[in-house]
Amino acid sequence: MATTKKAAETAENTEVSAAETTADTATTVTIEKSQLDKLLGMYDELQTLKKSMPTDSKAEKIKQDKELVKLIEKANKESEELVEYIAPTGSMKSNKNIEVNINGVQYTVPRGVKTNIPRKVAEIIDNSIKQAEFAQGVQDKAAEIAQQAIAEGRI
Repeated sequence: MATTKKAAETAENTEVSAAETTADTATTVTIEKSQLDKLLGMYDELQTLKKSMPTDSKAEKIKQDKELVKLIEKANKESEELVEYIAPTGSMKSNKNIEVNINGVQYTVPRGVKTNIPRKVAEIIDNSIKQAEFAQGVQDKAAEIAQQAIAEGRI
């Protein structure tokens, strides 16, 4: 057993030589077996990393683009779907109709009348109403703060 252990230690420190001969020069590279094992281990790690890296091939890019196009088409189809809508009547000063322009297409929606309009037009009108209500709330709060400042003599 002692000789086997000693032989293993000797084999571990054995130098590996590689000779390269060309027409002009002769080159000899000498490395220890432990260094060679270390280099081979690093090579294996790099191969494993390479396999785990995502491939960015043209075919996969085309597949992703096609999926994106399908999602966009679905969203456009849903936004073009007709829905029943009753536009709010608004104040007496407001116009009788609500006009919405989307990408050069004008939609005229009568107030207080049930109509079928594309979902995207209804969403735009609803968002516009919410924004107007929010803006009115901000203005009311600013007026309240100003009145308090006047009452306290800060202004």
